[in-house]
Amino acid sequence: MTQADRVHSTPPTNTSALPAYPTRRRFLTVAAIGSMVSAGTLAAAAFTPNDVPQAVTVPPASPELRAAIHRLDEAHAKLIGT
Repeated sequence: MTQADRVHSTPPTNTSALPAYPTRRRFLTVAAIGSMVSAGTLAAAAFTPNDVPQAVTVPPASPELRAAIHRLDEAHAKLIGT
């Protein structure tokens, strides 16, 4: 291995000038670990039993509510003149 004959030919010693991911290998490692963690989370969600209640349930709209929405839509159309 050759030795440096001048100070200007040596690499910088401060690491603050380097990027957060100095090598492509480190970047790919971090990305792969993140991908595995998210895939594990999805797999765990897929194996939950079906009797677990859903977080948000929306009941179907009643016929009275549908009729009221239809009347409101007609009133709005009449109001704007279409």
